[in-house]
Amino acid sequence: MATTTRKTQTQTQTQADAFAGLFKFPLFDLDAVLEAQKKTIEALVEAQRVAFEGYRAAGEKQAEAVKKALEDMNGATREILNGKTPEVNAQKQVEFVQNFARSGYETIREVSELTLKANRDAFAVIQKRWSETAGTVATEKAA
Repeated sequence: MATTTRKTQTQTQTQADAFAGLFKFPLFDLDAVLEAQKKTIEALVEAQRVAFEGYRAAGEKQAEAVKKALEDMNGATREILNGKTPEVNAQKQVEFVQNFARSGYETIREVSELTLKANRDAFAVIQKRWSETAGTVATEKAA
């Protein structure tokens, strides 16, 4: 009787294993997919951090430029108001506007470079992850 019960249990287990086998996907590794998604999310978070730091630096550069421009404007206004002759005042105004424009263009260039660098660095993080994923897929297809 015990032998019959064991055979029945073994048959039941075999049938259960066969039934469970119907739902297995031999080429689908859930753990690998989850790990890949985790790495992708980590790369996106890192790219966001890199971009944020770069944009923060660009914002700080703009704030510094505005502060300097206001200080320069105050100084130029004092000089113009204390000028001796209208010709000297006019010359100081021209110099101020030229310096202000030159400084503004330089600031725009620097901020643009900082923003471009932030974008490139963030994209490099994503591109690296893309390459890792492509390499993994190519390796799996070869196997």
